[in-house]
Amino acid sequence: MKPKLVRRKDRVTDALHAARAVVEEGIVPGGGVALLYATKELEKISKANEGEKIGVQITKNALKVGPLMTIASNAGIDGSIIIRKLTEREDLSLGYDAAKKVYVDMIKAGTIDPVKLI
Repeated sequence: MKPKLVRRKDRVTDALHAARAVVEEGIVPGGGVALLYATKELEKISKANEGEKIGVQITKNALKVGPLMTIASNAGIDGSIIIRKLTEREDLSLGYDAAKKVYVDMIKAGTIDPVKLI
C-alpha cells in the first residue's frame, strides 16, 4: 500500500477507536483540562505517610504540567498563567483554546477527549 493510503487508513482506524471509546464511557473536556481538574480530587485523598504525600504531589504535578503546559508552550503562551486562571474557576468545562487564544467551554467548542483515553 502507498504511504498516503496507509496514513489515511490509520486516521480512520483511530477515529473509529475514539468513537467506540466515547460510546463506551463518555467524554470529558479536552485540551488537558480534565487532567488539570482531576488534581482537585487528588487533594481529597488521605495520605497515610510521607511517601504517599510525595506520590500524590508527583501525580498532581504531572497532571498539571503534562498536556496543558505542552499545548500552551507550543502556542507560545505561558502555561502557568493559564493553569492559575483555570484552577481559580469552578467551571470544570472551561479551558483555553490555544489556537484562538481565548478561554472557552471546551465541550461546547468541541474540544473533547474520550474518558477511556484519560
